[in-house]
This record gives sequence, structure tokens and C-alpha cells, in this order.
Amino acid sequence: MRIGCDVDGVLAEFVPAYVRVLEDVAGHAAILSSPFPLVWDFEELAGFTPVNVKDAWTVITQSDRFWRDLTAIPGIWDAIKHMDLARLTHALDTTFITDRMGLAAKWQTEVWLMKRGATCPTVLLTGDKAAACRLLNLDVYIDDCLSNANAVMGDVRLRHTNTRVYLVDAPDNRRSLAKMHDQQYLVTADERDPALVVVKDVMSMLKMEGI
Repeated sequence: MRIGCDVDGVLAEFVPAYVRVLEDVAGHAAILSSPFPLVWDFEELAGFTPVNVKDAWTVITQSDRFWRDLTAIPGIWDAIKHMDLARLTHALDTTFITDRMGLAAKWQTEVWLMKRGATCPTVLLTGDKAAACRLLNLDVYIDDCLSNANAVMGDVRLRHTNTRVYLVDAPDNRRSLAKMHDQQYLVTADERDPALVVVKDVMSMLKMEGI
């Protein structure tokens, strides 16, 4: 079985570290909702300007530690070790697919994964998750980003492939759009592809696949 697994938001806690960098470059604390974030591009709602975002990404892409210092999502150590063991017992082939950028981003990701139990992890850096799933001929793909999961599912339908797509449940992907109006969130209807399977985390996806 060939599995593709996103990293940030699925295995690693990206948002808290990103918010800390934003706060450092902006010089003020974030305005955080609970639960947070409610939308994917949350920066403006959290009180940050486009300049703050640009400066934060400059810090991130010039760092040789940001990606490898991220905290693991609770329970992920067991999931990574489980996938690693399944390489032998189930002939599982896992590719970690991420859109990370910056100084030695691939190496930082590999180090992060190895420290959490992955043996010689295969890491692919790309923002085109649908193309990656197609070229790798994946049986399963898991992501926390609604647009990525929808894009992969759309490619599956277009090309009549058999990739099963899982979406990690999170506040920012439960709804596709939210706007501030009189300090209230007005939210549109859910726009998930109906074929997406929503799961709590990677381990729950592995259990559904019988791994």
C-alpha cells in the first residue's frame, strides 16, 4: 500500500510556532479566537498585516531550525512508529508530502521525522498535492487543508483513480469561508467533497485502512 501524508497540521504543530514568529515581527500579541484558527488564512483576523506575514516568512525561510523544532501533535509519535513498522509487516510505502519552504526544508523535515521514529523517511516538497498523489500512484492520502484534499479528490474523479482521501478534522477546514461582520463570524455552507473521509488524526486513518 502506498500512503501520502502531509506534515504540518497532520504530524507537526505549525500554527503555534508560526503565530510566535508573527508576534515577534509585529511586536504585539495575536488576537486569537477559540477554537483557533477558524479559517485557513487567519493572519488578518488575528491582527497581523501583509507586511507582518512577509517578514515572518522571511524569518522562517532563513532559519535552519524552524521546521525541525516544531512540536509534534499529541499521539503522532505512535502513528509514525506504527507506519514505520508497517513498512515491513504490511509492505507499506509512506511518502511525507509537504509544501515547506526555506533553508534545507527537506533535510529539516527528515530530521524531525527521524527523531520521532521514522527510519529513512521519504520527503517530497511540493505545493501541488494532487499532482504528487497522481505521480506516486497513491492508494491513500491524508491532509489537514480542505483545499488540498478537495483538489486531490477532484483529480481522482477526473482521472478515475482509486486514491482514498482523508481530511483531518480541524476548525479551519470544517467550513470553507468565514468573514467578520459586527464582530460575528458569518459562515457559508460546508464545501467538502462528499467523498472525503474525515478523521481525527493519522492513527484513526490507519485504523480505518486496517493498518
